[in-house]
Amino acid sequence: MIWLKGLLSKEEQEKVNTNNFKSLLPHQEYIESNRTFYTSFFTLRWAKQSIKKLLKKGYVLEDITLDDLKSIITVNKKRSAIL
Repeated sequence: MIWLKGLLSKEEQEKVNTNNFKSLLPHQEYIESNRTFYTSFFTLRWAKQSIKKLLKKGYVLEDITLDDLKSIITVNKKRSAIL
């Protein structure tokens, strides 16, 4: 939830809790590019997949930050995998 709060203003951060965080995430889980579907940014599924990728690279779960997750987006953009 920390990464989700990092995307919000301070006022909105106070409203986020474990009961309502899913309603704040994007509802469209996939995007299409060149006839291929990819997981959309900042959905729950995307976050899980991205965290798993970071863990495989040697990151410690407690030390993963929003910037680490954003770095995955940058890598994917360079590969033209995600719009």
